[in-house]
Order: sequence, then structure tokens, then C-alpha cells
Amino acid sequence: MRRRGLQGVDGAETEQFAPAEHAYLAPAYNPASGETAWYPVAALLRHRAPERMFRVSTTCGRSISVTAGHNFWVLREGRPTQVNTEDIRPSDLLPVPEALGALSEGLRELDILPYLVDTQLSVHAEVPILEYLAVAGSAQFASTIATCGLQPGGKLYAIRHGVRGSGLKVRHFLSLLSSTNDLGGRCNEARVSVGAQKAACRLPARLPLSDRVLALFGYYIAEGNAQARCLIISNHHATIRKNIEAALNELGLPFFVRRDSDYQVSSMALRSLLAKLCGCKAGGKRLPDFWPQLSDRSLGVLLRAYFDGDGTVGHGGEVIATTASEDLASELAYALKRFAIHARLRKVSKRATNSKHAGGDYFDVVVSSQTDLRRYAEHIGFDHPEKLARLKGFLRRRADTNVDVVPVQPAALLSLRTGVGLSMKALAKLSGCSRPMLSLIESGLRRPSRRLLSRVLQALASEYRNVLVSDFAWWIQWREMRALCAAHWTQVSSVEPINYPHPHVYDLSVPGPQTFLSGRGGMFVHNTYAAANVIQRMQRPTMVLAHNKTLAAQLYGEFREFFPHNAVEYFVSYYDYYQPEAYVPSSDTYIEKDSSVNEHIEQMRLSATKALLERSDSIIVATVSSIYGLGDPQAYLAMVLHLKRGDRLEQRGLLRRLADMQYTRNELDLTQGTYRVRGDVIDIFPAESEREAVRVELFDDSIDSITLFDPLTGAIARKVPRFTVYPGTHYVTPRERLVGAVDQIREDLRVRLKDLRDAGRLLEAQRLEQRTRFDMEMIQEVGYCAGIENYSRYLSGRAPGEPPPCLFDYLPRNALLFVDESHQTIPQLGAMYRGDRSRKEVLVEYGFRLPSALDNRPLKFEEWEQLAPQMIFVSATPGDYEAKRSSQVVEQLVRPTGLVDPQVEVRPVATQVDDVLSEIRRCAARAERVLITTLTKRMAEDLTDYLNEHDVRVRYLHADIETVERTEIIRDLRLGKFDVLVGINLLREGLDMPEVALVAILDADKEGFLRSDNSLIQTIGRAARHINGRAILYADRITGSMQRAIDETNRRRRKQLEYNVTHGITPRGIHKGVTDIMEGARSEAPAPGRKRGIRPVPADLRPEVLVKEIKKLEAEMFRKARNLEFEQAASLRDEIERLKQLELGLPVPLKQA
Repeated sequence: MRRRGLQGVDGAETEQFAPAEHAYLAPAYNPASGETAWYPVAALLRHRAPERMFRVSTTCGRSISVTAGHNFWVLREGRPTQVNTEDIRPSDLLPVPEALGALSEGLRELDILPYLVDTQLSVHAEVPILEYLAVAGSAQFASTIATCGLQPGGKLYAIRHGVRGSGLKVRHFLSLLSSTNDLGGRCNEARVSVGAQKAACRLPARLPLSDRVLALFGYYIAEGNAQARCLIISNHHATIRKNIEAALNELGLPFFVRRDSDYQVSSMALRSLLAKLCGCKAGGKRLPDFWPQLSDRSLGVLLRAYFDGDGTVGHGGEVIATTASEDLASELAYALKRFAIHARLRKVSKRATNSKHAGGDYFDVVVSSQTDLRRYAEHIGFDHPEKLARLKGFLRRRADTNVDVVPVQPAALLSLRTGVGLSMKALAKLSGCSRPMLSLIESGLRRPSRRLLSRVLQALASEYRNVLVSDFAWWIQWREMRALCAAHWTQVSSVEPINYPHPHVYDLSVPGPQTFLSGRGGMFVHNTYAAANVIQRMQRPTMVLAHNKTLAAQLYGEFREFFPHNAVEYFVSYYDYYQPEAYVPSSDTYIEKDSSVNEHIEQMRLSATKALLERSDSIIVATVSSIYGLGDPQAYLAMVLHLKRGDRLEQRGLLRRLADMQYTRNELDLTQGTYRVRGDVIDIFPAESEREAVRVELFDDSIDSITLFDPLTGAIARKVPRFTVYPGTHYVTPRERLVGAVDQIREDLRVRLKDLRDAGRLLEAQRLEQRTRFDMEMIQEVGYCAGIENYSRYLSGRAPGEPPPCLFDYLPRNALLFVDESHQTIPQLGAMYRGDRSRKEVLVEYGFRLPSALDNRPLKFEEWEQLAPQMIFVSATPGDYEAKRSSQVVEQLVRPTGLVDPQVEVRPVATQVDDVLSEIRRCAARAERVLITTLTKRMAEDLTDYLNEHDVRVRYLHADIETVERTEIIRDLRLGKFDVLVGINLLREGLDMPEVALVAILDADKEGFLRSDNSLIQTIGRAARHINGRAILYADRITGSMQRAIDETNRRRRKQLEYNVTHGITPRGIHKGVTDIMEGARSEAPAPGRKRGIRPVPADLRPEVLVKEIKKLEAEMFRKARNLEFEQAASLRDEIERLKQLELGLPVPLKQA
């Protein structure tokens, strides 16, 4: 299940994993016919586990963990009824399949290489490799081997001369097969083996699944275990030992009989394979995952060997297998259903002869009914002669009549009998049943067995065919009762609430019956998320993930306009400047961490997490900084201060809480994250608040009033009955946890110092001890130290290697995630961890940091996948990841304005500069804008100089341009201050410029990242917002990427034109205010009548200049506020707000007069 899609279901986020390359089947129960059959699986659904979970258990030992709202088909009052978990009654019965048929003719051999890919075993395929090299040459072989990090020459020499080192690790060999088309088809031959250096201990890469090999699997599951360098199989019966030896001899593996008569097999290949497929120890045993693909006969051989080892025949005639593995017991119950054998599961406390296992919990798999025992003897049986003889003795008994019963509704059976005019005596004679038995059934004093009920219904059907006037209602009633005989019904024993430890619950979507087999031992449950049960839910928290700050700022501005009443928040990195800590061993250079934190962005980050915790309509626009460590949400929430009018709270207690929450006291300037005290009046400016502070007035150790006010002017806004103050930072930690963290740091320091000193690395040990002890003293005294993030694992209580808390941990369970420009964002998410890891490893290696610094990291991509809620990928050119994980693709090709994708032309490279100059002049005459993309920065700058010399108003844009300046350049292009923008890779995703009519792509035939089909499609799309949009590709030949991009653009254009013609739409251009980009980025001279307090925005918009200007205006604002000049102070505050918006690259309207 690999293709992911998204579907909001029942108020909770859900991920759909749809079959990609293979069709998956699941046993499903059709309540209409009662039949069990294999149905195709449409999707595997996964969603966050709710708070309430239940375990439904049956009297035969089956169980399943489900949500409160999950649906079941139960047999209630003789009729199948659909109920949810909480409505299940102890008298209800759940369906269990009668039998599970084989899916294929049977697996005859097993490709063992995929199971051994994570081992250090080697594949020996010298002959096929040499044959391939003789035909195809060594180029592809050498390239693949080099990619694996090996020396092609040395490996080739070893293979040709048969010396040590001729083998390839399994993972390397699989890469070789992939790149050489299975060595030209030669790897299918039986000349490929896997194992260690000793040839006698190797296994064939395609293992024949003969009866003896399957029996060996069964004996290992029953009485084997995998040691570090060998496997052990224990059995003392002569017949079984003979079978074990025959299997090992067939594989050609040497073995050794130990002093305690156990078999020791030193083949690491066999040991690794059995451990991977069947588990290592008794408590982790399971059937090999290929068992459903075995034929009935082969599966019978496997099960017979297992029951020969772990099975016995009880005193009551039942066949019992006892195992320490609950998973194995469940899988055995599934496997026995292949032969229509219904097994009961029970948990027992067993005192084993081995004292190490005395008093442990074990699980019995019990086959007890006479019918099931006969099926067991027919299809499985025993090789163990004593067990076989005992079973045959019990098979002579009469069949049971009080098992496998169906609780039919007595009135229904009576209605069927009277409907065809049969007396009870006549029906008894036709069905071969006694009249008293029928009387007991119709009176409800006895439940019929499925076998007996089938005979009675068959007799009724035969008589019905003789009735002259057919009653169709009678036939429907007969079919409903007949359907009850097609499944085995087991009674519910309990429905209990449980503590569910896992983050997700899973469900299958099976079109048609909408049921599937699941749970311990197997029972049918209904698919909760059938289309009929899906309802639309509103006000779901949403995160929009962008791949850079510029795009995030544009999205933030647009969402604030689209959703003016929602909590639209902005979460990006709060560093204006960041130089990470690093060490360069080659030059012995240590680079200390240096950063500049943007206080305004920090406030917006705190506001974002507050919105997620308080409001269901929050929309968070974030970048990949959201996967970096943020602070434990549990610790963050534990430090929240709830204020309620009338609550008892002494002043000193409140001040201590504020200090613990990392608020600082400031009696002069009340800024974000500070508080001031004036007697019993405490003013608090919440760290996440933008313009509102809270005043708490105490009276006699109780809260008398809570008032919200403007911290600048002091104006009272309103009084509130309660207020919540959030911590001043995401990294707030309770005092007791800090103390415990220091103890852990001290212990880890001791261990690390010992390792360094034992290795003779005294300089590193001294450096680490000095730095770490200083940090511990700082944490103990002030609760903080420089680089405290490197100790985040201790502060959050995580184990080594666990992912750090991040913004995704703050998301509610029903959140929705939009991954904008996913073809760029997804690779960026995957790259964050690797770059950070390499730098930290050097710091740890040379004694600058404890190993705990490695856990201060961004999420791995796999960890992000587990945390990410329901996702929607948004991209014009989705990558392979999105394609493989999307169960549904929705194309949004048609625009409301009727605009179509641009026309694409290909022109020669030789005259590209002169040609584009002539096109620029034509566009400039029509007041249209032009984008030109080049391959290098130097070419962009040189082309800009050339166009300038020819009187073209032109600017260039590349990665060396500051972020805010980029936004300014784009705004000036839209305003018409220049006509042409030359760039490299920054003119692709996310830029919304309706004025651009022409996109010129120079050197389009130079294959590479900048000229890939996805890059070309994105760049061409920049002209799709203009009614006369065109794209010119300058190339001497049409490359594959160009052809794919042109074909895709033409396909979209064709669909758009067809839609416009069908619906009578006339395309019209987009007229979009420049404020949507950066209006107000540079104010002109103040208009007449404008207030004197408003200043023009500085012409230099670099971040460092804006920060200085903001600091200067803030000082002046506070000075005026202290002088009671509140109107001027408020005007300055508005101006500061505008500058902060510009600093973030957000849309800012011009001040009106």
C-alpha cells in the first residue's frame, strides 16, 4: 500500500494508501449472501487514533481493537444487524469465515534476497556475472559497483580469479540486478547462492519450497531459536529428528548434534532467513509471510511439522498447540481456516519445565469439534506416531451437535415451514431430523447447528418448488436464513475500553461488501469509512507548508484576505541571521554559533501555537522550519497559566509562575514577554500577543478583576472573566525537569569522558568537560545556557534517537496539511536531516558537544510522514513521491477567467539574444512584462548589462539577492518601473505576476535540473496569467524534457480551450492590485494632508536596515508614551507595524491620508 491520497472522513484526518503496482485482496463477508470470498482492496486507510478505544472479545478467544464508532455486522435476534462498537451486546454474535480458499496454485520457490537485504551476507554469482561481462562489457557493472562505494577493479579481479572478496553484499547485488536487467536474465539460474565465505553453508538465492524445506520451517517455529551465529532446533523424537536431518541434508547444510541432543546449524544464511521470516525467540515467533501463497498441500506440510513439535492431543480429544507468541497463535487460527477448521484461542498461565519460563503467559490454539478434528486429520495430521494414534482413537466418536450453532429467530423458521404447508413431522422426515428437535428449535429452546439448519432449509426449498403459487417474500426470507449458514458465528464475550498505545488506527476499504477480516484470530468487521457514512466537516485546523519564506509570505497575505475571520498565522524561522556552530578539523577552526532572532517572528510563532491550541479555525502558513525542534508540547501546556476572576491566587505565587514561564519583570517598558508590578496590580504583556496586554488586580489573595488594555496608551479595551497566559517561549521547562536533566547530563558526561580518555583523546575530553560543566551550572542557576537546544533531549524526556517535538506535535488530530509546490517542498523536507547530522557528528567527535546534540535535529523524512496529518499535495508538476502516494489526482486546469496556458514556440539558439531583444521591444510597446531565464548567474548579469546598453529597463534576480529585495524587484516589475526581469531558478514556483506576457528560456536544450521537464513547465506557467501569454524556448534541438514540457502544456491548453468553447467563456485578463505582492514597499513623498507623524518607508529595505529603523522608532514611541503623548505614540506604533510587515516580506497597504 504505497500511494497516498487524502480524504476527510468522519471528522478525523485519514490517509489512503492505495495499491500501486499489485492488486491486494482481502477476505470479506457479504451479509446479503452470507458468503466469504476474496475481494480487491481499494485502499488501506490510516488515521490518528482517537482518545477512546475498545477491545471487542469473543468466547472463542478472538479479539480486535477498534474505535468507538467502528461498525460491525452482528447477528441479533436472528438477523444480521449493523451496529457500532458501543452498541454491541454480549448476546450478539460476530461472523467468522467458514473457510479461506487458496489464492493461487501455490508458491514453489522463494526469492530470499529481499529478506536478507539488511544483513551482511554476500551473494556469490561469479559465473552469471562473468557470462554477463563477456556479452555486455564491464562499463555498467563498474558504474553500479562504484555507486555502491566499492572499488570496481578490485571486485572484478576477485570475481574473475575466485579469491576472497568475490561476493557482493545482498543490497549491492540487488542494485546490480536492477541496473543490468537481472544480469541479462542469467540470475534466474540456480547458480546464485547467498551466505558467508564457507560455500557449504550457503543457500540458493531462489530457495525451493519442497516438503522437507517447509517441514524445517515448521520445526523451527515450534522448537527452534536463532542465536547470534547459528540456529538451534530441539526435538528428541526419532521420527522428527529423521525429518529434520533429511531437510538439512537436502539443503546441503552441515549441522552439529550438541551434547543435549539439539541440532546446531551454523549457516548464517539459514539463520538470518528464519529469523527474518519466523522470528528469533519463542515470544516473537510467527508463520512465514509467504504462507498465504502456499498450496493447500504445502500449507498442510508446514502446519503438520509445527504441530508435531508444539502440538498435542488432549484428554478430551482436542488438538492443542501452545505457544508463547500471541501473533503466532493468531496466524495459526487464520491458517487453519484454509481447511475450514475453526480454532479457539485462549490465554493460559503455564509453568514450564524450564525454570526460566516458569509462570509465563502462553496461548493455546485449540481444535475441538469432531468435524474440525476430522478435517485436521484429513489435511494436516501428525508425523509423530504417538500423537497420530491418539488422534485416530478420538475420531471414532460421534460428531458434536451442540457446536457451531446458529441463533435463528424461531418465528422465522416456523413461518417458512407453514408457508409451504408442511407439518413438523413431514419436515422432520424430509430433512432427516427428529420431530422433537424441530419442536425445540421452533420454540426457541435450542439453537440448530449450521449443518442441521442447512438440511432443514434445503428440505424447505425442495418443497417450495412444488408450490403452485410462488411467494417471493417467502423466498427472500429463506435466502436470508440460508445466508446465516455460510459463516461461523461466535458470541461476544466483552467490549472493554483500553489504553491504546499506538498513534494510528487502520482500516481497509473493500468495495462491495465493505467488510474485511481482521483482529486476533480473525473476525469480520465493517469498513467504517464507506462512502455512505462520509459527512462534510467544517472548521478543521489547516497547515499550509511552503518551501521558502517568500512564497510563505505571499500565501500568508492571501489567506488573511480570503479568511478575514479565521486565525491565520505565520510560522517560519525566527532567525534574521544564523551561523550554526561548526568545527573544521582540517584547519582546527571552531565556528561559534551566531544568530540574530527576529522578535516579531518569534511572537508570530507563539501566536501560531496558541491558535492551534485554542481555535478550530486556525490556518498556519509554515515553511520547513516546522520540522525543527520546538519544545515539548506537554511541558508547554503544563506551564500555561489560567486566570479566573474569583480564584485564590497570592501575589508572590503569581510572580513565581511568571518567572517560571520565562517572563521578565520590567517596570519601565512593558513589552512582549514582560510584566510589571504595582502593588496588587500586575500588568502582563503575553509573549504571543501583538497589541493587547492583561491587567490582573488582586484583592485579599484572590483575583478581583481581569482587564485587557493597550500597553502603549493604557486605554482599557474590556474586562473578561478569565484569561490564559501562555509561556514566554516554546522551550519553557518545569523546574523539577531541569534538575533531573542536569543529573542526566552529568551521568552522560561521565560516560563520554571515560570513552574519550580510554581512547587517549585527552584534549577532546578536557574541552568537553569544561564546556559541559559550565552549561550545567548555567542551567542550575538561571534555567538557561547558550546552546541549550543541544540538551533538548534531556529537557523533553526523550530517549536517544527519538524525534524531537516540533510544530506537527501541536497539530490537532483532525488537522489538514496542504503541501504547496510539493515537488520542491518534499525533497527539501528529506534533505534537512542529513545536512544537520553531518555537522553535529563532527562536533561530537571532537569534544565540543555531548552525543545528545545529535538529537537536537530536524525530523527525518520517515518521522515526518508518521506525524503528518491528512495531506493534499499541490503542484503543477508533482514528483514521483506524490505520484506514488496519491490515490486520487485532481487536475485544476480550468480557470474562472478562461485564461489558457501560453503558446510555446521553439527558436534557434544562434540568434537568441537579438531575437529576445526584438520581442522585448514589442512587449514594452504594449506595456507587457518579460521574464528571461538563463543557466548561470554570470550570464544573467551579462545579459542584463547588454540589455541596459540597448535602452531596455531591466533587472536581474538570483540567489545572491536578499529575500526582501527580491520581493521589491518583483513589485517594481509589476508596477512597470522596469520591463524585463532576468533570472535563473527563482522565476518558477509561487510567483504571481499577471502582467508577464512573455517567458523566454535561453539555452533550453541544455539538459539538467534547470531545464528538466518539471522546471520548464513551471517556468512556462509564469506567462499563464496573461491573456496574450507566450513562451519561447531557444534551442537547436528538442530534448526529451522539452518535448514532455511542450506536450503537457499543449494538453492543458487544449482542454482549457475546449472547456471555454463548450461553456461559452471568453478569456479575460487578471487585474490584480500590486498590494497583493508588496504594495507600500517604498512610499513616495507624503501626499498633501497626510498626518505629519507618518514617515516614509526607508528606501533601503535590507533586513539589517529595517531592524535598526524599527528599534529607533520603538525607542521614540516609548518616550512619547512616557510623556503621555499617546496619539503620536500610537501613530509610531502603526508605522513600526508596517516596517515589521515589510521585514517579513508580507503585503502591506499604503497609508491613506
